[in-house]
Amino acid sequence: MIGSLYWDEVRARWRGDRFERDVEFLVEAPIRYGRLSSSGTYTMVFSPSVPQMGTARVLKCVRSIEDPNDLINEAEHLCAAERRQKRRDGAIMSTWGCVALLASPIRTIPHELLEAWAERVSRDPRYGQFQRSSLEAPIVNARGILQIEWPQLLESSDPVPLDLLLATANEPSFEGEARSHPTVETIAFAWKRSSEEKPLDKRESYFWENRKAGITTFQDEAIEQILDNRRGCFSLLSYVGNPLE
Repeated sequence: MIGSLYWDEVRARWRGDRFERDVEFLVEAPIRYGRLSSSGTYTMVFSPSVPQMGTARVLKCVRSIEDPNDLINEAEHLCAAERRQKRRDGAIMSTWGCVALLASPIRTIPHELLEAWAERVSRDPRYGQFQRSSLEAPIVNARGILQIEWPQLLESSDPVPLDLLLATANEPSFEGEARSHPTVETIAFAWKRSSEEKPLDKRESYFWENRKAGITTFQDEAIEQILDNRRGCFSLLSYVGNPLE
């Protein structure tokens, strides 16, 4: 999990129903802030070109995967949670991106399970059809497999002790004709604008909640510095506008 799937209260029931309590792993992950959301602020994406790995959370499903239907069922629940909706239409993709699969390279995964997943993915012609940077290969392949390395535990560098992982792969947003990922300034000032337009909304809480949950990127230090500087500026303006009597 990257971003609000892990901590958003709207998704608390989904997490409580679908995952084992107190069984989770902090792992390395190639992630960055890179998707411009409908709110005008940035959320997280997987990105193989990151200069430094970030950290993400892996939770273990309550239900074991006995056959392809179990796997697809979990993916549909995950997609519905990402959309903040109840599972009802069997979707594994939406306008934001898609649910993708990752299989452990050191476990024996039944061939028919992976074939059934690839067949399910093939039913959606737009599945995984993301815009991408010329510097990066597609983050999800035609068989619905997330194109990152199997995650390692942050503490020990051991591989995650599970067979399969499901993740939401969000489509990135780019700047300019060169399709560059947004800079930390672009990302931080998007939160600044949002806070100015809707002071009670506090869109930048997405960043701080991720930090609190241990979900981090290589961009965090620079973003935090910009946000902290902005806070100091707001504090000074408030003082100047309301002098002591």
